[in-house]
Amino acid sequence: SKYSSCDNGGACATSRLRGGSELLPISEKRFMAQVVKLAELRGWFCFHIYDSRRCWPGWPDLIVLKAGHAPIAWECKSQSGRVEPAQANMLLFLGQCGIEARVIRPSDWDEIDRALA
Repeated sequence: SKYSSCDNGGACATSRLRGGSELLPISEKRFMAQVVKLAELRGWFCFHIYDSRRCWPGWPDLIVLKAGHAPIAWECKSQSGRVEPAQANMLLFLGQCGIEARVIRPSDWDEIDRALA
């Protein structure tokens, strides 16, 4: 498959067309699963609320934790996914609380890889 996939060492192939830099479409669900897999391979704990209807509006998709590291709150989006106002507000609030909080997309894979190193 030409979509992103992680090997057992935590390295992930990019979702790029052969010989080019254009990203292939990948769903938010599949992208988030790859982020979780990489994080867990590197010893991080990932918390995800599966039914967001029972949570605060805008709560991020992932809270990523590892002893000795600052907590991370990530809202996972497909490359073209839209950020809702409640999500943007929650990320801003969490950032003001000292948590690294942001939207991540497949094109951010190198930054995600570094954050989880």
